[in-house]
Amino acid sequence: MSLAEVVASVAYKPGWKVWLRTMNGVPHLWIEATVPDSNPPHGPLRIGHVLTIPSALTNPQSYKLYDDFYLRRWVYDQLLAIERHELGEWLRFGDERPYLPSHDGASDRYDEPAR
Repeated sequence: MSLAEVVASVAYKPGWKVWLRTMNGVPHLWIEATVPDSNPPHGPLRIGHVLTIPSALTNPQSYKLYDDFYLRRWVYDQLLAIERHELGEWLRFGDERPYLPSHDGASDRYDEPAR
């Protein structure tokens, strides 16, 4: 099974869409969803994540080296990273949001190990 076939078979939460798209000749994994905004008044917000795919997963000469489990696990890990980001958006301790993710490409506090 190819990564394209794995992605085409994905079913996730209602309102979430997962697909492949090529930009400038480079394939990317796209994930979009409409979710409640983590900021009041919590209205609907469309989120989108564009993820670079390792070339080994799309090159027909090398993706055959990966079994279906590995390809599915890669997609799973991408969704898990987005869920981790959303957890940081929503988790509060009183009025503090210590794990609020960065939206400018900087590292996020949730990536720091607990001491």
